[in-house]
Amino acid sequence: MLTTEDGDIVNDKLFSYILVLKSLTNPNDFQSIKEQLIFIIEDYPLIDIIQYGFPENWRDIL
Repeated sequence: MLTTEDGDIVNDKLFSYILVLKSLTNPNDFQSIKEQLIFIIEDYPLIDIIQYGFPENWRDIL
């Protein structure tokens, strides 16, 4: 479950949709999605992924 510092669930950001996708996808297929997501985020370092609901430990969560 993804929550903010004050305990509210963040369900309207991209990261929450990715978590739903993770729960609906075969683990092996999701691993490929995760690898592509890491590649995109590393390739575009100026994008502030926090604005898309990604917490600091997003790699551990995924």
